[in-house]
Amino acid sequence: MSPLAIIRSFFAAIVYPFFVIFCAILIVILGTNPSLRRTQDRVVGIWARYSLWLFGVKVHGLHLERLPQKGYLALFNHTSNFDILAVQSLIPHIRFGAKAELFKIPLFGLAMRASGALMIARAHRDEVLKVYEGARLRMVQGESFILSPEGTRQPIEELGPFKSGPFLLAIASQCPIVPIAIKGASRIQPKGQWIPNIQRWCSMIEVSIGEPISTQGMTAESKQELQSKVRESLEGRLHQYHRASPMS
Repeated sequence: MSPLAIIRSFFAAIVYPFFVIFCAILIVILGTNPSLRRTQDRVVGIWARYSLWLFGVKVHGLHLERLPQKGYLALFNHTSNFDILAVQSLIPHIRFGAKAELFKIPLFGLAMRASGALMIARAHRDEVLKVYEGARLRMVQGESFILSPEGTRQPIEELGPFKSGPFLLAIASQCPIVPIAIKGASRIQPKGQWIPNIQRWCSMIEVSIGEPISTQGMTAESKQELQSKVRESLEGRLHQYHRASPMS
């Protein structure tokens, strides 16, 4: 464990809340005017990139050209809060789904609402279905979202069981699914660790975009087939990364 990394991360943890408050205020203000959506996206991107920089984290994106121009659902393997920062540093226009508890945080919750994030109340299925219906309409109009098909963070970088909701949402919208494999985030801030990246001075997260998977013509009965395709894509990219680019 690097003493310099510990000092850096503790200092960053003290400074970070003030940076988040500043960005949150900007996002809320910009959210009052729909014509400023692109400017709001830029602020989201700045928030993500400088958050990573503060904690000594770099992001390497692979195959970003595979992202459709509009209206898709990205699904990612979830092991750390830094998954969100890594993705939004590369794709600031995409909107995350987040657990409802985060929306209760003063100002931060307002910023999430203003940015168009999806509030997922896991314990209330009817509310989740309403949120997904709203997301379906927005995707048809060209917006894009990213969800964890596992529903929660995993302790290691292995895929957990998939929930049905994201796949039914993609089928209902007839929009493509884009698998996004994230490697390295679990070492920076695993579940249960409060201070990020205290083990090393610099860490790397790899974000690898898979080929879009079409949902055109699929029905709810195709859910299992779609889940298998996404799992195969994510596992393939995670294992490919592990063989080709081990973390230092």
